[in-house]
Amino acid sequence: MKRAVTLRRAVSADCKQLWAMQKTAFAPLLERYRDYDLNPACEPCERVAERLAQPAILAAEQIHGAEHWALSTILQETGNCYLYEKTGYHRTGRTDTVNAHMTLVYYEKD
Repeated sequence: MKRAVTLRRAVSADCKQLWAMQKTAFAPLLERYRDYDLNPACEPCERVAERLAQPAILAAEQIHGAEHWALSTILQETGNCYLYEKTGYHRTGRTDTVNAHMTLVYYEKD
């Protein structure tokens, strides 16, 4: 009996399911080689979410234009900072301390 397979573009709501599938798929290699630094089974869910977010950012820029974007994110969330820098944003130098645990960092893309 054949099973029908449907392919669709992943969205952010799929992140946890994709992460679980990734962990399951790479668990045997992790167990065999114990490469905790490189194996995708050890990758945090946030990294999977970044890979889903990057195309969304670029798609928004295609629709609305890629010039003169500005945004802020939480400085302590290094994955967010990495994502924006990878998509061409640069820090403006402005930061705002929200509290002892959180600082906003500002980005621009020209």
